Amino acid sequence: MAKQVQLGGSQVDISRVCRDLRGVEHLVEEAVREDWQENRYLQFDEKMYPFTDAADVWEWDSFLLGRFSPIYAGVQDTCADCPLGPCSVGVGLGRCGLSLESYQARLSLRRACRGCVTQFVDSREILDYALKNFGPQQPVSMGKGYERSDYTAIGVLTGQYASSLHDLDMSLSYAEGQLARLFAASVSATGDPMRIEALTLHAGSLLFLSMD
Repeated sequence: MAKQVQLGGSQVDISRVCRDLRGVEHLVEEAVREDWQENRYLQFDEKMYPFTDAADVWEWDSFLLGRFSPIYAGVQDTCADCPLGPCSVGVGLGRCGLSLESYQARLSLRRACRGCVTQFVDSREILDYALKNFGPQQPVSMGKGYERSDYTAIGVLTGQYASSLHDLDMSLSYAEGQLARLFAASVSATGDPMRIEALTLHAGSLLFLSMD
């Protein structure tokens, strides 16, 4: 059911600005009220993607990759990631349809995911310690310079301004789930290499969230 939120003199139908409101309706409603500007809403077809998936930001990622194409050094041309291999992708497609370029992108994604793990483990250890000692409702502050949700990686990716340990737990749990999906793609993705490289960009964004 559509829900209208007042933004200045305009009514915003939040069901039209978010692909899936289930479980995040309060975040979208708060963001429209607190962060949006009416003139910007009226001029642009604004959308929100709380707890963003890589596919949600593909349009922006493809623009970046179109301007700054990846360069692969030390090319590996033999893939042994699955029981069908090893396959020489340097002279043709692998048995699963994997191309040389897609394999290099997959290796790039895998390295990025491995690079995220240490930070994720440290962040989870610190957060779990805080949750045990202070409880999930303990207030937290990102600092006076971050009074809006879109000023931090947490806000950009999840749509929420983290004001409690519970909010941080939700944000880190989301990032951990995303990282698991990226790891899976790093050993199974076979499509467009630019799509795979977009997942690598998403891994970098998740790293910033974990650091926050």
